Amino acid sequence: MPDRKNIAREIFRQTLASIDIPGTMERKLSLEGKLLILPDASVDLSEISEVRVVAIGKAAHSMVAGLPCILPDGLPVCGVVSAPTKPEVARHGLQYFVGGHPIPNAEGWRAAEAILALLQSCTAETLTLFLVSGGGSADDCTGSRAITRPGPSGSITRAKNKGTQCDARKNGEKSSFHK
Repeated sequence: MPDRKNIAREIFRQTLASIDIPGTMERKLSLEGKLLILPDASVDLSEISEVRVVAIGKAAHSMVAGLPCILPDGLPVCGVVSAPTKPEVARHGLQYFVGGHPIPNAEGWRAAEAILALLQSCTAETLTLFLVSGGGSADDCTGSRAITRPGPSGSITRAKNKGTQCDARKNGEKSSFHK
């Protein structure tokens, strides 16, 4: 008799593979010239000197793969990706860590340290994208409609799809949207 736990894992992997996360990002976030259009806000990327990315969770690699759909060519991107697997293709400028799940591991700790170091030198011209999937996306869920509210040193835009969310932070506002 097949191991039910392995069958469940395989079903999960196939389901995750069938979700078009880059396509969802492209539908929710669009680029018009230098303007990143969100459902309830926009970010003038001509005012941005760099993009920093923090991608965490099972779908982190898929979300990172969606970045070229929403960012203009030539905008410097750096960041940290922590996922339970190695990426098939590593993107230039990103540090990759294989974090433990459900039990934290040393690699996950190093990812957390790298994230803190990445965020410490952000400026007003830095756009920070937080791409969170899995259980982490349940944090601070705000429902299914777009909202705007104040946030620390930047705005946060959240796109959530099947346990996945995308946050963008800049200039003191927080705007969120969910599918």
